This record gives sequence, C-alpha cells and structure tokens, in this order.
Amino acid sequence: MVHSVSDSRAVHALASCTGHRNPSARAKAALHLSRALEVMGYSRVLQSRELDRVVPLFVTLLSEGLSETRTATKGALAALMREARRAGGESSERLERLLHRHISEPALRKLREQVENESARGGFGAGVNGSGAGSS
Repeated sequence: MVHSVSDSRAVHALASCTGHRNPSARAKAALHLSRALEVMGYSRVLQSRELDRVVPLFVTLLSEGLSETRTATKGALAALMREARRAGGESSERLERLLHRHISEPALRKLREQVENESARGGFGAGVNGSGAGSS
C-alpha cells in the first residue's frame, strides 16, 4: 500500500482504522501502521509531518487491551526513538517534544526503559515484522 499511494494517504488510511470498534481491527491497524513506517523509512518519518499524526496515535495504542497492539506500537516507537537518537539534532528534539506533550513523565520514563531493555535483547521485532527481530 505504501508503494502505491503517497505516505500521507497511507498513514491517514491506517490511522483512521486505529479508531475501529473491534480490538482485533485496531491491532491489525497498529501492526500495518508500524510496517508502513518501516517501509517509508524512520529517518524520513522523523522529518515529515506524519510524525505529528502518528505519535498521538501510538500513545493511545500503548494502552490497548491486546498485547499485539501494544507490541507493534512499542516496536514502532522504539525504532523511531533509536533513529532519532542516531540522527540527533532537530529530529531528536522534535520527537522528544511530541513525546513530552502526549505522554506523562512516568510513562515516558517507563517506555524509555523498555526500549533500552528490548534493544539490548533484540526484542520488539516479533510484533513488527511477524517473524522475529533478525528476519528481513
């Protein structure tokens, strides 16, 4: 889908599905949204206005009931945070501002700890690409 339409249109379509009544539909929307961001390239997402759309969505999806939804969301947020840390500069500051605006300080601290722990173990990959962190 990301290759067939513009980035903005793909994110908008998937973002609208995250508000669906069915928790399974929200889980699949979160999974596909995280995959779409991966295909677009996290460095490109950090510099686009799509970041302003997905961060608030991810914050709401972090509190979902299904673990599949939370795992896909954490995986995408972890990848964005790693890429922002690697890129530094304005991208990193922008992501930090958005996270501070939408997530409480204790929740943000917990998310950072989880990202660092899972990055060290190579986790979160199974929720994003479906077959583990080492697959392509």
